[in-house]
Amino acid sequence: MSEPAVLIASAKLRPGQDRAFSAWQAHHNAVIGKFPGFVSSEVMPPSQPGGNEWTIVLNFRSQDDLTAWQRSGERAKIVGEAIPLLEPVKEYLGLGLTGFGLAPHRPGDSIGVGMAWSWLNPNLGDRSSELMFQGYYQTRIAEGVYPSTHSNLYPDTRRIA
Repeated sequence: MSEPAVLIASAKLRPGQDRAFSAWQAHHNAVIGKFPGFVSSEVMPPSQPGGNEWTIVLNFRSQDDLTAWQRSGERAKIVGEAIPLLEPVKEYLGLGLTGFGLAPHRPGDSIGVGMAWSWLNPNLGDRSSELMFQGYYQTRIAEGVYPSTHSNLYPDTRRIA
């Protein structure tokens, strides 16, 4: 006899998507409830007030049943329906430098450079991470008016990571 299998997943929701996620979850449960070997599911709301990370626990009769679900067209379709509700970035690390008054006779202008590494939601594309470099120049036209130009570079991290 095979051992039961459990899948634990997390979903970070975009702001204001709690009700839509609850409706999606009800539909998900109806679909997965018909799948061979499915036993039960549990959805846990964010542990922190104002949090957006939900945890989903799926229980299957066996690892083979769970694997069949993970490879199924039904799962692909239902996960695809959740994508508009989810945050694209799971984690983010960034740093940058900004200088003020570096251009002669332009004390209110600023210039900056930075880089960021983001770990992406794996359900939203073909990359697990993204690297970004940015440079900008911000011109002070008047008090509180700062138009700026930006340059961004996103190298293909599939070849880095």
